[in-house]
Amino acid sequence: MTFPASPRRPSLFGRSSWAEARRIADILRKETVGGALLLAGATIAMIWANSPWAQGYEGARMGSR
Repeated sequence: MTFPASPRRPSLFGRSSWAEARRIADILRKETVGGALLLAGATIAMIWANSPWAQGYEGARMGSR
């Protein structure tokens, strides 16, 4: 008894082409760098706002009004 060959369905997490893998890697790299910069900036702002120089932080945050 033989079974007919079923058509191959593309799997959700199957191997993709090299160009697509490179594109995804570039996107993740850009987002990783942006996320790291955002995290570093937030950390610096929190330290500055809770330091003895908090008045300078408040002045920079409020701008020259």
